[in-house]
Amino acid sequence: MTMTMEEAIKTRHTIRTYDGRALAPEIARTLQSMIAEINRKAGLHFQLMNGIKDALAPYTIRYGKWTGVTNYISLVGKDGPHLDEQCGYYGEQLVLWAQQHGLKTGWVETRLENPAEGIPVPEIAAGERLVITICIGYSEATGSHHKIKTAEEMSETSDPANVPDWFRKGMACAILAPTAGNQQLFKIHLNGETLSIDTVPGFLEKVDLGIAKYHFELGSGIDHSRWE
Repeated sequence: MTMTMEEAIKTRHTIRTYDGRALAPEIARTLQSMIAEINRKAGLHFQLMNGIKDALAPYTIRYGKWTGVTNYISLVGKDGPHLDEQCGYYGEQLVLWAQQHGLKTGWVETRLENPAEGIPVPEIAAGERLVITICIGYSEATGSHHKIKTAEEMSETSDPANVPDWFRKGMACAILAPTAGNQQLFKIHLNGETLSIDTVPGFLEKVDLGIAKYHFELGSGIDHSRWE
């Protein structure tokens, strides 16, 4: 039985060890369809790489040891000021869908610096940039919880005595958003009816900003257009 979105948010953890299996055909087809719709809607160039032995060999990886990875989603798009945030926002949609369907995932910063003969890599057209990679596959690992900040630490409201329920629900979901190095650098503000989010400089902080926005929207039920 497919888990709920709430269950997916609570149980998702970064997984770095996979069993090497390619994605099942029906899973791969659905992901390809979702990616095509994201690319059409947002003007991105996400790509699913499936069933590739030594899939990460062409990349330099900034953090962590990754084993058994044969499948990943390459988050590519036309370079611009909002690309990182878009990759976080739309990438997390794929991550949570994967969690709901029994797959494990992990966000990993990758730089395509070591081309290897016979190992396919994503297409990166002129003017495009690879922002980040989502490893995806099968694993018995469950990951672990990390200490997180409170909703109060990560938000600011103009009227603390009258915080609307939708904002509380949104924050409850936002504080569970994955962030690089568990930094949690973003802060969500509610000033009257105006909703905004900001961050301070850090490691992949703009990707994290997009992920946090998506989580907040899931919890609060607000439309993406509400952000200032």
